Amino acid sequence: MISLLVLFAFPTTSALAEDASPASNSGTSDGWIQPPQLWYQAGSHGVIFNEQPVSLPWSALIQQNLIPAEYLSAGVSPQDPTCEAVSSKKCDSNAFRTFRAVIPVCTQKTDINCIESLKATGIDAAISSANFVDYFPKKPLNAFVGDAKLHVPDGSSTSVWSIPKYPHAGGDLYLVNVAVQGDISSPFIPAKINNFEMSIWPVSFVNRTICGPDSKSFANCDAGWQFDANYSYKNFWNSTEGFGSDGVHNCVAKSLDRCAQKFAFPSNVRFTVKIRTNTLPAGWLHGRMTDPQISITSADGYSDLEVSALPTQVPIVAARYQWDEMPAALRDLYSTKTGAFLQDGGNTSGIMTSFADPPAGREDPHLRSYWSQPMSSGTNGLAELSAWLPYVKNTATASSSVWRLRTLSANEIYGADPCFTDSSKVTGIVTTNATEYSAGPPSFNSIEGTLNYKVGAPHFKSDSSIFNGNYDLVMRSDVARCLYDFSKAPVSAKIEILSEDGSPQVATTSLSEKDGWLHLAASGFTYSSPTLKVKLEQVQPAAPIPVPVAITPVTASPLGQPRSAPELLLKNGVKYYAENLRSDPLGIRFKGM
Repeated sequence: MISLLVLFAFPTTSALAEDASPASNSGTSDGWIQPPQLWYQAGSHGVIFNEQPVSLPWSALIQQNLIPAEYLSAGVSPQDPTCEAVSSKKCDSNAFRTFRAVIPVCTQKTDINCIESLKATGIDAAISSANFVDYFPKKPLNAFVGDAKLHVPDGSSTSVWSIPKYPHAGGDLYLVNVAVQGDISSPFIPAKINNFEMSIWPVSFVNRTICGPDSKSFANCDAGWQFDANYSYKNFWNSTEGFGSDGVHNCVAKSLDRCAQKFAFPSNVRFTVKIRTNTLPAGWLHGRMTDPQISITSADGYSDLEVSALPTQVPIVAARYQWDEMPAALRDLYSTKTGAFLQDGGNTSGIMTSFADPPAGREDPHLRSYWSQPMSSGTNGLAELSAWLPYVKNTATASSSVWRLRTLSANEIYGADPCFTDSSKVTGIVTTNATEYSAGPPSFNSIEGTLNYKVGAPHFKSDSSIFNGNYDLVMRSDVARCLYDFSKAPVSAKIEILSEDGSPQVATTSLSEKDGWLHLAASGFTYSSPTLKVKLEQVQPAAPIPVPVAITPVTASPLGQPRSAPELLLKNGVKYYAENLRSDPLGIRFKGM
């Protein structure tokens, strides 16, 4: 018998095969956790379609020339390359430095590059301001002092907030991560900002034993650049971002002995984060949220950026076969030698994890244990998900509630229409609850005049109910007019959702334009692999229709004796007068007023 093992999910897992693993509940109420015993099972081949594990939030300022060239590609160094401040004497101010900064909470009105507030709004429209509780971890491993003049934030930790009015299953604490990545090339030129991320996570803090007794053990403790005595049996400083699942906890942040355990968001609650910054994100943003609203107000030397949205539910698919038991049609899509998905010649993106003992066994599908975790965006992930859906009965393993916004990477934005690539300001946001989605902003089809966006997800939730999709497209009005060469007149839109076979779907759609932003939304459509098409049209103002008015000719009077002419008012607002003029043999002349 062919055995398809569907991996553990919380809180429920659908039985997709006769011998599928049963659901297991170990205290988490949201998402999915990889059972550790499955990582090393020889001969297995599995996939995990999940929002890429968020890199554990950490801060570090790194002087790149302190990492010897022979170690640079591996991201390790035999010496500590971190700096305690942009102006640190240890680091050369003229050297090329990279930074990753989790920004702190504002404590004074003069603070810049900090979180001003977190708010939550319920279905009754009652707004509740969150109370800042503390940072987690309490002391960042690689905290550093930034430089506002160079647009470099302080490197801090994620902040923890309490919202008693809107609790979740694990309590009333929420972890907020606003992180900026960039590089400094000169002490006189503002830093280049490469990435921006903003996320909120409902959490509860629990003690856990993922960390060993040595607080510097590799990939198991406080994330950041740290000394590791176990990496290749040598001493290295290394960037450790491992999400470190122990099969029990789903930590979105961690310290030496505590885990910020993720929980599901409360229903129908909108969350709003406001930051004060001079490092505004630019270009196109992608969000895991519903009905996003963005506001940017500029002041002297900084801007207030406010993002408000509802969380969204994203389905997860996780399954595995023993190599010899995989259906041939599915197995043929993977390399026998490496296990890689063969889309685009095997140049897949994401996390590919391969284990074998001895290591040489990685080229033998019967000895290795291989896991494919594609990026959530891009053609590879869409194709790989489409290949697996028939073998999981088009059903999700679990789902995860997410509130997250990030800038697109250079790879994702590559090839986008120039109207989308303005690097001086935010040009738009696209959000979806699909498991996989097109990389970058929507593609513009100049022939059809449509903005196209491909998405993919299971048709059914883990409880076998139908999974309904949502899609939001928010872009600057001037971007839409750039694409279509429109004037500043109002814009209308037609939103079309086409199923994989090309047949149209019925969905609820809306369009609004406010404060220079165009917001299009579609919801209620179904998956597996629909294409969303948006066509914008210029609304032409109606031209006034003149109403004919009879004009009675005026009898010419004797020369030198002009008579008064009757005033005539047409409905289009143009006034006409009849005058008796010597130069006019008919005694009539029209003059517009």
